[in-house]
Amino acid sequence: MLEQAAAKGEPSALRELADVYKGGSGVPADNAKVADLVLRALAASEWGILDDLPAYPPSAIRALQTRLKAAGHYKGAVDGLFTPEFAAALGARVDVIRSASR
Repeated sequence: MLEQAAAKGEPSALRELADVYKGGSGVPADNAKVADLVLRALAASEWGILDDLPAYPPSAIRALQTRLKAAGHYKGAVDGLFTPEFAAALGARVDVIRSASR
């Protein structure tokens, strides 16, 4: 049910599913899927996921850093640390999303 709602782009389902895959709650942990779900949640204006990210494991943060770097938003080290530079990259991504939705 959660997978189906996330597939339809339901913001809260994207957030919840990212949490499931980051911890491997009943499924194998999948950091690539976590990064995808987090970015899709942001694209769906699920801003609450930003509050969750500091508690994500380093492996999930690394996956997000890699995706943000590939998109040109992050210039720092892919080290799994939730740094001010990483937070700024997330902010830049949010700004792009908000601009596109206007």
